Amino acid sequence: MRRVLYATTSYVGITLIGYALFYVAASVAGRALGPADFGIVGAMLNMVALLVIPAYSLQLVVARQVAHLEVRGRDAGVRLMRARLWTATVAGTAALVPLLAVTALLAGQMDLDSPLPALLTIVGLVPYLIVGVLRGALHGEGRYRDLGVTTVLEGAGRFATCVAAAAVGAGVTLFVLAPMLGAILAIAGAVVMLRASHAPPSPPTDETLEAAEGPADWRTPLWYAAFAVMTNVDVLLGRAILGDHEAGELAAAALYGRIPIVVALAVGAVVLAETSRARSTGQDRLALLLAPLGALTLVLGAISVVGYAVPPLIASVLVGPEYPGAEELFGPYGLAMLAFGILVVLSKRELAEGGTVLPVACGVAAPIQIVATVLLADTALGIVFVELAVGAALCAIGAATAVRRRRAEVRAALSASAS
Repeated sequence: MRRVLYATTSYVGITLIGYALFYVAASVAGRALGPADFGIVGAMLNMVALLVIPAYSLQLVVARQVAHLEVRGRDAGVRLMRARLWTATVAGTAALVPLLAVTALLAGQMDLDSPLPALLTIVGLVPYLIVGVLRGALHGEGRYRDLGVTTVLEGAGRFATCVAAAAVGAGVTLFVLAPMLGAILAIAGAVVMLRASHAPPSPPTDETLEAAEGPADWRTPLWYAAFAVMTNVDVLLGRAILGDHEAGELAAAALYGRIPIVVALAVGAVVLAETSRARSTGQDRLALLLAPLGALTLVLGAISVVGYAVPPLIASVLVGPEYPGAEELFGPYGLAMLAFGILVVLSKRELAEGGTVLPVACGVAAPIQIVATVLLADTALGIVFVELAVGAALCAIGAATAVRRRRAEVRAALSASAS
C-alpha cells in the first residue's frame, strides 16, 4: 500500500510537470494563431491522440509483460523489449503507406486548406510507437520516476517548438510539428535511461517471448482505442459540425478538460502495473484501487468545480480573451472528464485482472457517442453533454463491475479457507 501511494504521488507529480509544458505549448499556439487557426491545431492534436492508440496500447502490453518477467531477472525483460521495439518500428513504418494515401481525404473532411498539417501529424506515428515500447519497459520495471521524465522531455520538445514557431510568426504547419519533435526527444531520454541501467542484453529467445505472451491481449488495444476516440473525437467532429470560430473555442475548452485525463492516466498507469504485480504474488488488490481512486476523485472534482466557478480566469490564463464562447464549456467539460478519469482507473484495474466487461463496454460506447454527436449535437455545448452522458454511463458500469469482482474474490477466499 505504501509503495503504491509513493509511486502514484511521485509519478503523478513528475508527469504533471510534463503535461504542464504540453498545456503551455498549446496556450502559446492559441494566443499566436487565434480561434480559427487554433481550431486546426487542436484538431491535429486530437488526431495525434488517435494515432498513438497503438503506441499506448503497446506500452501497456509491454509493461504487463516486463512486470511478469521480472521474476526471471531484468535481462529477460530487456530481451522482450528489444523484440517489441523492432516489431513496432517495422509495423509503424509499413502503416504509414496506407495512412499517407488518405491524407488528402482527411484534410478535406476536416476543412483544411492544405493537406500538409495532416501529413506531418501522420508521420509522427513512428516515433510514438518507438517511445511506447521504451516507456513500456520503464513502466513494467516500476521505474515511475524515469517514466515521468520521458513525459517531461516530450513536453519540453513541444514547448520549445511552439515558442520558436510563435517567435518567427509561423503558421499552422510548424505548430503541428510539436508533438513529433517532443516524441523524438522522449525517445532519446528513454534510451539514455535504459542503457544506463542495463548491460547489453542477449538476443530475444522464443522462451522469453512465450513466457511473456500468455493469451492474446485484445482487451488493452480495444480499451485504449475506444477511450481515445471517446475523449478526442469531440474536437475532430467540431471541425465538421461547427463554424471555424466555435470549433476553435471548443478546442480551447478541451485544453482545460484534458487536465483530469492527464492526472487519471498517470494514476491508472501505477494501478495497472502494481495490480499486475500483486496478482502474480497473490496479494489483496482492493487497496491498490480504493486509495488512488478516492484521491483522484477529490482532485478531479476540484478541477470541475473551478471550471464552473471562474471560467473567465481560466480562459485568460489558457488562451487569452479571444475565446469568450469557451467560458461556458469549462465546467461541463471538466465534469465529463471527471467521469472519464474515474473510468481510467477502473479500466486499468480491470485490464490488470484480465477482465472483459469494461473494454467491451467502451468498444460499444465509442461508436454510439460518434453517432449521437452527429445526430443530436449542433453546438459545442451539445457535443460536451453527449460526452458527459457516455462517460457517466461507463462509470456506472465500471463501478458495478468492480463490486462484482470483489464479491467473487471474497467468495473464493472463503471457499479456500473452508476447504
